[in-house]
Amino acid sequence: MEELASRILAPLGVLLLASCAGAPPPEASKTMPKANPAGWACPSWLPKDANAGTSDQRLARLLQQQFESDLEHDPLWASDLGVAELQAELPDHSRSALAAWRAEQRTFLSDALDLNDVELSAEDRLTRRLFIDMQATRVASFVCKYEYWSIDARSNPLVDLNRLPELARLTSLGSGKALLDRYRGVSKLVAQDIENLRVGKQQGLVESRAILKRVIKQYRTELAKPLDEWPLYSAADDLPKEWPEQERSELARKLRNEVERQIRPAHARFVSFLERELLPHARNSAHEGIGSLPLGEACYAAEIRHHTTLEQSAAELHQLGQDELRNIHGEIVTLGKRVFAAEAKPESIDLRFIQARLREDPALFFANAAQIEDAAEAALKRAQAAVPAVFGRLPKAPCVVRPIPDYEAPFSPIAYYRPPEPGGGKPGEYFVNLLNPRTRPRHEAEVLAFHESVPGHHLQIAIAQELPELPAFRKHAYNTAFVEGWGLYSERLADELGLYSDDLSRLGMLSFDTWRASRLVVDTGIHSMGWSRSEAERFMFDNTMLTRNNIENEVDRYISWPGQALAYKVGQLRFLALRKEVEAALGPAFDLREFHDVVLGGGPLPLPVLDEQVHGWLATKRAGAQAPAAR
Repeated sequence: MEELASRILAPLGVLLLASCAGAPPPEASKTMPKANPAGWACPSWLPKDANAGTSDQRLARLLQQQFESDLEHDPLWASDLGVAELQAELPDHSRSALAAWRAEQRTFLSDALDLNDVELSAEDRLTRRLFIDMQATRVASFVCKYEYWSIDARSNPLVDLNRLPELARLTSLGSGKALLDRYRGVSKLVAQDIENLRVGKQQGLVESRAILKRVIKQYRTELAKPLDEWPLYSAADDLPKEWPEQERSELARKLRNEVERQIRPAHARFVSFLERELLPHARNSAHEGIGSLPLGEACYAAEIRHHTTLEQSAAELHQLGQDELRNIHGEIVTLGKRVFAAEAKPESIDLRFIQARLREDPALFFANAAQIEDAAEAALKRAQAAVPAVFGRLPKAPCVVRPIPDYEAPFSPIAYYRPPEPGGGKPGEYFVNLLNPRTRPRHEAEVLAFHESVPGHHLQIAIAQELPELPAFRKHAYNTAFVEGWGLYSERLADELGLYSDDLSRLGMLSFDTWRASRLVVDTGIHSMGWSRSEAERFMFDNTMLTRNNIENEVDRYISWPGQALAYKVGQLRFLALRKEVEAALGPAFDLREFHDVVLGGGPLPLPVLDEQVHGWLATKRAGAQAPAAR
């Protein structure tokens, strides 16, 4: 799930929406948190599960206030959640608004720390602990000042705002008018982003030159297209036909005018700013890591903790990646000798031989876009049929395969996942990149599907969203090591379930494992050890099976998103270790369905808390097995 997390506000996911519930009575105001005045009233649109399962009224109110703050801070995310009341709003990226939101987050953390654990139930103590961890991690990451420098081809005003028609959910004329209001706010938002990047430049905070060039190319490509090929412009043609003709036509005219007269010129100003003001000051290829920025060391330390949820050094993670690669390379050579037995003698089939075959044989690549979609659909269908055998709890929300939009595809990763919308408004979506099919290896298709959809991200995230007994942030917090670690764990689980169609696809599984192990080495190399771009790309080429174009996109991502890539392997290893421990402890009594339900049943957790939850369940289970039978 390469695109789920925002760098400023980690999305909490998708919620069941209804009116507020569980708010304390007026007389409780004297103990209410300091973040809002005593007269604060819970808005009617706030998800009722913002404080679900929370018995302490002070803690419940704090969860409501913090969640309201996040939704108002990012109305686009609120639209992803189906919050109609904010559908006319855009984020406020002004320096004053960002400073105010960050001050609120610090106050929410302080308020949670002020609550006395002794007065809370066991479940509320866990909720408070998780809330404190989330807020402390978020506050620590403020040092990175991402809004002042971080921009890439996957996250920029063009890409983010092209989703406005999709987010509008045009169910009424009112929602169409709300979309127009958002169009009218685009120019202001883009101007705020320009101002933030200009401030960053003045502080010595700038993006990589290579990444800026890719963003500029992306913008120039879009600006060269006729208006009717712009998603925001063509959206005017898709207004519901059942709306009154005169009002629908007038709204369509206004939407088109806004794109032509305001939005397109705003994007032109943005790319001109990148070219003329920012690019001359950008980081060069020899110093592209966060370590070359004034705040680099503190930012990277915060992001290691943020994404892994552990206290580990860059050096430790770097070595872990090296160790894992040695193990996986051995598996690849063993399997490769079987796959390519008809082509060479066993002693000739080594890692280099296998890499060359997987990268260079045209027969191992797709011929057209339809084949990519068909392979994704087939893998998802096969996995959906298999998972009931190893999961007791399954999500109600469906998952579908979608193509990555054309405007995004040239600068996008090979795939990503978006969660379902509450109430069944939108299914979970597994997006696949259909651009240049002859560069897309066939042997990667199945492992990619299992990671992004089922039994990977869709299964885990949709299950978490549907847990009724947990407050919203616990169900939907984006703990990277848990979420991405589960996705990587699922790739191996798919092998246990016999989901890979042949040994070549199993080589794809091992290829993806080298990819994630190499991230530990490359991410720390770039941001902590001064590696250049060429060093990072060369290491990945030598140690993975990835194609060059994929490697180039990946290195861009690691440069612009420090620490995120560390989470995958760290999380996977923790899931595997816990399962091995539980299997050894329970022996024949081990039930994989029960284990999976336990690890997914508490929502996405920091890894130390996951450890505690699994060990607590294991102790209870063993004690129950040893108890004498009732007479």
